[in-house]
Amino acid sequence: MRAKLILSFLVILLLMAAVVLSGYTSLRKLQSTQAALTATYGSLLALVELRADQNHNRATVLEMTVTADHKLQQSLEEEIRSAATRIDGSLDEALKAEDSTQGQATLKEMQSLIAEYRRGREQEFDLIHQGHMEEARTIAAGAQAGLFDKIRDDAVALDKAGKEKASHLVAEANKTANRTMSVVVVLGFVALLAGLALVSLLGRIIVGPLLGVTEAAGRMARGDLSVSIPARDRADEIGQLAQTFQELLATLRRTTDLAQRVAQGSLSVEATATGESGPLAEALQQM
Repeated sequence: MRAKLILSFLVILLLMAAVVLSGYTSLRKLQSTQAALTATYGSLLALVELRADQNHNRATVLEMTVTADHKLQQSLEEEIRSAATRIDGSLDEALKAEDSTQGQATLKEMQSLIAEYRRGREQEFDLIHQGHMEEARTIAAGAQAGLFDKIRDDAVALDKAGKEKASHLVAEANKTANRTMSVVVVLGFVALLAGLALVSLLGRIIVGPLLGVTEAAGRMARGDLSVSIPARDRADEIGQLAQTFQELLATLRRTTDLAQRVAQGSLSVEATATGESGPLAEALQQM
């Protein structure tokens, strides 16, 4: 019986451990996915800022070519250089967040294109300061426009890849959550069944036999010595208890038989012959 109980408790503990392990593994995976999503969204945000600054700078250069106000031109140039610093920061953030080889290669290509674009822009600045607005606009609409389009195409490609990666990560997170929920539900149901089986087992191997012994003891107390003590063949504590009651029943039967013989007038009964000892045997001997 003890072995069965221990085995039952071990099964329930194993099921509980499986639920905890499954939950812990899924949580770690979800944390990893969350970190990847954070990095991906950080990269996407950096690309959005980069494109916004690039568009702003291009528009600002064109604005410089249509004004003859040198103070305004100087102010716009400083604004462009300030935005260039933000673009460099956005590229650095995107590079830190990008974990794919292809993405990093594209970002490095963008850095090279932006550096070349800035060199062309310095030529535009020189022409603008010299008053050669038409030549500056020609450069802006020619080689600079081509570089700008390449930078934009790379940013769009990275943006698309980042969104696809984010969608994939979200789908994986949902799949992990659903799988975890299914595992927890299944293991919980199995644990419930195991608990019910344990309760049934306890009732069958402990409660049932104890009730049988209790009922037999009650009948003995009421004078019914024809009762049969159950569970005497068990090798556990319940079997020992049942065996003790069986010995008590045997003693009561012998004592009852002895008393009946005395009542019938047989005064030569040997109490020791019946196996009795103690005060009861002494009293019977004196009779």
